[in-house]
Amino acid sequence: MPAAFARRQICIVILTTFAPAASALTVIGASTSGQQVSNDTEYVVNAGTTVSSDTGDAVIVNGVAPVAFSNSGSLLSAQASQAAALRFNVAGELHNAAGGRMFGQTFGVMMNGGGAGNNIVNFGDISARISHAIYYGGDSAGTVDNFGSLNGD
Repeated sequence: MPAAFARRQICIVILTTFAPAASALTVIGASTSGQQVSNDTEYVVNAGTTVSSDTGDAVIVNGVAPVAFSNSGSLLSAQASQAAALRFNVAGELHNAAGGRMFGQTFGVMMNGGGAGNNIVNFGDISARISHAIYYGGDSAGTVDNFGSLNGD
């Protein structure tokens, strides 16, 4: 009897040791008042979805680092000072798909924190009305692989 009990404990340890890490995914829905997300590690804006704001940034990401953000929809900021279509306040990566469109007043995308490794892959359109299509602020750094269009003033 003691040997069977010992085997069960070993099996439990093995199962918990090899269990995959949990990853949370949030699908961001359409909105006209912007979105602020912070509880997950992965975010998706699906094709046909528009997130806009009439007071500031369209989407602000404060999630659990590192964050993965995929956009196939449209993100449109307000015409307010310093507004971005997408603002990252945490380390992460952005994938803007071929149908993805990001249009901000000052920045299309603003990477604003998280150090190095804030990488962007763009197949769609990232644009800004009065400044940079992509801007790295604070201690942010990363790479931009552009296969779409980047437009800024």
